[in-house]
Amino acid sequence: MPDGTVLYEPRGPQLWQPGCAALGVVIGIAAIATGQLGGIVLVVLFGLFLAVSVMWYRQRPDRLTIDEAGFTVSHGALTSRCLWSEVESATVVRGKGRPWVHIQFRSDSQATYPWRKALPGSSRRTAATLPANYGMDLDELAALLERRRRQALASESDAPDTPTDGPEEALPAGYIIHTIDDIGVEIIRPGVTLSCFTLFVGVWTVLWDIATISVIAAAGRDGFDAGEVVLLALTAAVGAAFTVLGLRALLIRRSWVVTDGVVDERSTFKGIGEIRHRRHLDVARIEMRTGLWETGAGRTDDLVLWTRGSSSPLELHPNVENTPGPLRALGHLFARHTRRPFTTVEQRIPEPKPPESD
Repeated sequence: MPDGTVLYEPRGPQLWQPGCAALGVVIGIAAIATGQLGGIVLVVLFGLFLAVSVMWYRQRPDRLTIDEAGFTVSHGALTSRCLWSEVESATVVRGKGRPWVHIQFRSDSQATYPWRKALPGSSRRTAATLPANYGMDLDELAALLERRRRQALASESDAPDTPTDGPEEALPAGYIIHTIDDIGVEIIRPGVTLSCFTLFVGVWTVLWDIATISVIAAAGRDGFDAGEVVLLALTAAVGAAFTVLGLRALLIRRSWVVTDGVVDERSTFKGIGEIRHRRHLDVARIEMRTGLWETGAGRTDDLVLWTRGSSSPLELHPNVENTPGPLRALGHLFARHTRRPFTTVEQRIPEPKPPESD
């Protein structure tokens, strides 16, 4: 049995990205041919989008890797790892709409898996699907997954019992740690990752702003009426909002500098320097707040920091469901460098309502 099997997602369905970019280039060239110099902007922007999308297309990043321990799904900017010990079965579900490979997780599974699709009457938390068929018939793909799962469980039961230390828990995805002269650490919070979606939003925002400026300039030459003023104001407000949010996400780095009993919250603008600094003195404790669902099906956790004399805590990480390990590792990191205790608080809460199934 090979150590690993890699199945790639067919590239045909991904042709819409370079296809749309090529169409934009063609429209820009046609505009230039008719004397519209604005077509140059379209050619440059959509040409850049075309180059990036072709590069992404050629790399074939979307794949399913199956090995002896489990399987890994890499789809766009997301990568999810699942162990066979967390999977109960893999089957094909046929009903209304397109069939799909249904992956049933165990009720105590802690897998972080973004592609969920529950069957009627079942829990979305323990149900999942694959984002593609990876060029295989669905029945064959489900049979392959089920066969590798059973082989892994059989080899695990045959293996001798040897005590081993568990691996160190990893931090939540996207965090970067920098040591500062042996006096503390800088914990850089996750930022925007490059993906086709973020690139599309960026290109769309730029085109929206260019179109808005062009329309305002043309209306300035020809004169305004009341209806045009309202429409242009709304258009400019939407473009300005997306531009500000995009620049803030791309250019501002948010981090904590953690030292003995002190946490400094910093926001740094690339090329300019620090633009916001808030110091939290006399840290009392780092607290992980756990909400155990009343149904017993899962949990919700968040991480906060308390300072002495404060009436409300500072949120270090927002709520996450059924993935306490990375959050606990982040809490221990703060506690270790602030030299303050790490505590947990539990309470019973209603189970969050899942989003509507696709």
